[in-house]
Amino acid sequence: MNKKKIGVDFDDTFVKTTKYLLKFYNKKHKTKYKQGHMYSYAFDEILGLSRVEWRELETEFYNSDLHSQIPLRAGAVETLRAYSKKHDFEIVTARPKENMVFLEKTLEKHNARNLFTAVHSTGHMQNMHKRQKWEVCLEEGFILLIDDYPVHLNKAAEQGIPGLLMTTPWNKSFPLHKDVSRVHNWKDVGHFLKDL
Repeated sequence: MNKKKIGVDFDDTFVKTTKYLLKFYNKKHKTKYKQGHMYSYAFDEILGLSRVEWRELETEFYNSDLHSQIPLRAGAVETLRAYSKKHDFEIVTARPKENMVFLEKTLEKHNARNLFTAVHSTGHMQNMHKRQKWEVCLEEGFILLIDDYPVHLNKAAEQGIPGLLMTTPWNKSFPLHKDVSRVHNWKDVGHFLKDL
């Protein structure tokens, strides 16, 4: 039986990155930002940082002890394991290649590396734009993309690849393509996967 391939975003879809990035920022700047304060994807603007300062913050965070403590989203491992006989899951991340070592360490720490058959980096977080996520979806033959960024999901849906949007405070007001559905947790994801 050929397994169907599904793309899974890493940050804020599989792991709780922003929550821990804000903890790092708060400790460094003695502030009290929470995820609920992040009402848009312009995190740098919300925090009063330039793009350069934001990139520097990300790099510092990736190299910090706090980064190694990022937990998985509740139910992520269980859901992927439950459907791994039927589907191959592949990470599609905007993290640049130089940050893949941190991603791999996080997967290993949580015994989750075997859940994914491949990891794809698009490099968007550093404005490299080597590939779009929808291009990876097409090239790899994905039947579904799970992400927290509606732009990626809408573009993939325009190419015929439906998506699941992991709801966060910063994506609540985005309009969605008709083939993109909101989910609030990995239990919701499981409800969709059982019918694929």
